[in-house]
Amino acid sequence: MRTYAFSIILIFTSLISFAQNQVSENYLSREENETWLMNLEKSQNLETKLNAIQQKIVDDAQFIAPRPGVSYTGLSKEARERLNAIQDSLPKVTAACKILFVLDLDEMYIVDLEKNSKYKAVIKILDSEHIDSAKVLKGITATALYGAKANCGAVTMNTENEELAAELKKLNLKTTKK
Repeated sequence: MRTYAFSIILIFTSLISFAQNQVSENYLSREENETWLMNLEKSQNLETKLNAIQQKIVDDAQFIAPRPGVSYTGLSKEARERLNAIQDSLPKVTAACKILFVLDLDEMYIVDLEKNSKYKAVIKILDSEHIDSAKVLKGITATALYGAKANCGAVTMNTENEELAAELKKLNLKTTKK
């Protein structure tokens, strides 16, 4: 009887452990982002940093922020079905933690393809010809400057390049006040 009970407990524990591993693979974790930020900080070459930033922004676009629950209060049956269909069609891979990328000219632009796909044009010109410096901010420093959206860190890219400024204005992108 003890062997039987032990076997069941062992199997149950294994299943729980396997399920947790499967779920955690679908999340962009804080640790993964901290490692990425540490590697970016170690990089001495601006062009290398900017290439890594471009790739990270594009890669992060596949991850979405966790969504709050949907309220069906006051909706008709048809509206509920439409809302369910929309929710089912959205990507399921979520990010527990995302790095905030900020482009700092006269105004600050938060570069996030999930929120605004127009940044694809800007990402292509994030190179040493257009960007003067890239700085990693972590922990309290990042959250003090940019709030909760930077709780996993931030990367600020500074420039005074007129061509990049013109591209941003042409795209009519939303800015964040300093």
